Amino acid sequence: MDELQLIETIRNVCGDCDQDNYYTPVGNLSVPVFGSTDHEAVFPHVLVRPFITSKNLATTTYYCDEGDEEVKAQLKYNSADFQIDVFAQDPIQLIKIKRAIENRIDEFNDVEIFIFQDTTGWQAFDPSTYVNDAYDSTMGIIKLTDPLATLTKATSIAQTLATTGSWFLDNSGLYVNPLIDLESIEIYMLLDGLSFADGSLLYESGINGIRIFQSRKTKDKVPKVDRWTIEMTITYRDVTTKPKGSLIEEMDLNVQEN
Repeated sequence: MDELQLIETIRNVCGDCDQDNYYTPVGNLSVPVFGSTDHEAVFPHVLVRPFITSKNLATTTYYCDEGDEEVKAQLKYNSADFQIDVFAQDPIQLIKIKRAIENRIDEFNDVEIFIFQDTTGWQAFDPSTYVNDAYDSTMGIIKLTDPLATLTKATSIAQTLATTGSWFLDNSGLYVNPLIDLESIEIYMLLDGLSFADGSLLYESGINGIRIFQSRKTKDKVPKVDRWTIEMTITYRDVTTKPKGSLIEEMDLNVQEN
């Protein structure tokens, strides 16, 4: 992941995504999470301040195939210090928001998933789609895969019927329109922790881990505004690739004998 992807991912760790904006859920309140100082001064809000410091930890180079071409890949392990500021005009609200963010970081860091195949209990819903009523929306299913790809998470039964390689879950059951067949599908169930809306985990996004090294109440220059500062170190991976140079089969050298 590059720097911009890292910033957006940390905003998504702090809050759920809604039309390219992020909001930390705190009870019935949705607190906006900003990635820069260029925003309307609403209270409460959360501000992610990236790259207080950053450094490269290690770099390794390897060759791999991309399609029909062999490429040279460089894998970098980096670390970056981020600061997250929580602003509120109510000190009790401030504590609730900072706790919500710290809890989200803990839950993204520490997940438990169960991956399994299930070939029983399926019924034909239409010629291309199957349903299994042993499942409901409380069961923490985050994604389905088969040997070809990750299936698309649909937003309705109708979309599942219209989209090959998709799935949908509600209280009436799990609906699957497979790419290959039901026997090849693996179901990912989240037992503990948090995943992103697309079913991916923190590590799959390119982040190895997030460590909070300081969390404290700080002063803000605006009167009657309370601020809480969370400082953390993020370790993440960045992969760059470029085509491998062509193989030299023959070369003419103009060498003069001394």
